[in-house]
Amino acid sequence: MPVLENKKNETLYIALKRHFKELINSGELSPGEKLLGERAIATKYSVSRWTVVEALKLLEQENYITRIDRRGAFVNDLTAEKTRLLNIIYVLPKGPISEENLGFSGWQRHHEIQTGLMSGMQQFGLNLQLVDPTQWSLDAAEEMLAKADGVIFWDNIPENLLKRLTDRGRNCLVITPFPTTASGFSSVGYGREEGIKMVSDFILENKYKSVGFLIGSSTAERAARIKMNLEISGVKTAPEWIYQLGACSINEGYEILRSSLAEDLDSLPELLYCDQMIYPIPLLRLIYERGWKLGKDIKIMSYTCRNAITNMSPDLTYVRIPYFEMGFEACKLIKKLHDNNNGEIKHIQISPELVKSISA
Repeated sequence: MPVLENKKNETLYIALKRHFKELINSGELSPGEKLLGERAIATKYSVSRWTVVEALKLLEQENYITRIDRRGAFVNDLTAEKTRLLNIIYVLPKGPISEENLGFSGWQRHHEIQTGLMSGMQQFGLNLQLVDPTQWSLDAAEEMLAKADGVIFWDNIPENLLKRLTDRGRNCLVITPFPTTASGFSSVGYGREEGIKMVSDFILENKYKSVGFLIGSSTAERAARIKMNLEISGVKTAPEWIYQLGACSINEGYEILRSSLAEDLDSLPELLYCDQMIYPIPLLRLIYERGWKLGKDIKIMSYTCRNAITNMSPDLTYVRIPYFEMGFEACKLIKKLHDNNNGEIKHIQISPELVKSISA
């Protein structure tokens, strides 16, 4: 009697489904071959008939078998399956994908991610559907998403929904800048620590003696760590050079800076670091309004994405967060997870890019 191997935290019907997938993928079960009946399978593997029924349901959902009433279950031809476009769902954040709902930074981030997803969809043969499941109950969202070959989530991770889907054998992954938040699931992220080091190293290597910070709040973790790195190396970061802009619009940020940024260049730091991707826009507006020369009178460095910085001054150095690549790699990984079908958890980390200004 064969022994059914089930991995840690894996239910019996998932283990049985995986076992049959291995038999089919290896060719031990051939296309068109009829499987044993439900009772015979239950006896052979010492499991309940319910376990067999659930495993067969999942195998049929994933197109490994076809069940015909009164005739039984038959193995499908996987060569035909490989020519089928995989149906992948990208779970949208709550509400519409718009600047009004997500704010400038969230809108730019999702625009780049979706562009990467669309490119990956074409490259890897995926049929991508964008879905907002927040309008449904947890049970209804589970049933809807379980019909797909794979599900991609953004950083706002509904772990109870993720667990339900993975328990049913669905391939899921999370696009996130914080890989630890997706530790129990496959994920695609970027080198956040690497980005923080890029900012610090660039400032130190270019021997800037004084740096100011445009931040969201006094608890902005990324900016605080960059500031600490610089202070340890002797770079001056005075309290009056810390400008809290919060979750501002472009006009709000401009008004805050107009009233708080000194007009005397001699009292300002050599470089201003913008911790959020919207901050360079109101800052540049004020610089041009005051007649200052960017790259000569004052320099700017930002942490942003390419879409947000397009058509801005070439005299702006920034660390580019690879949101496009994250979307593209998510498509590549979800296809690989589907093709391998071994329940493996994978984490991909993409390096950010330092884009230097023409005067750097």
